[in-house]
Amino acid sequence: MAETKMMDLQEFIDKGYQQEIHRRFLHPLGLAMPMKPNPDGEGWILYGIKDHRNEPEGIVFTPKQIPLEVAMAKAELVAGEFEKRAFVRNKVFGFTIQPVGVEPIMDVVDTGSIGAIDIPNSFDEEVFSSSEDDR
Repeated sequence: MAETKMMDLQEFIDKGYQQEIHRRFLHPLGLAMPMKPNPDGEGWILYGIKDHRNEPEGIVFTPKQIPLEVAMAKAELVAGEFEKRAFVRNKVFGFTIQPVGVEPIMDVVDTGSIGAIDIPNSFDEEVFSSSEDDR
């Protein structure tokens, strides 16, 4: 099996994954995974889990933390990536998000290969970017 690639935290932040994990999952639960610059000046470090579960409304981002245009662009990028992968996961596994207790098809997992799946050519940047008219 091929060596697992690692994404650096700067790319994770820049591409919007950190924002969307917080916005879609952690913040409604009253949790956050803050990152701070690495003291050695190289990249970022995750330094714990903030716990606001005693606040029933959870946590929200403010425009001061993430400007609206930046937040929207990141959300759209992650949504497009999710949609692309959802199509393939549904074809291969019959689900996008793995239900608890459902085991994946092991020959696909073991080989890391899904074989030939007819993926529409429509998966391009234009399909996953929305215009002002779409909002």
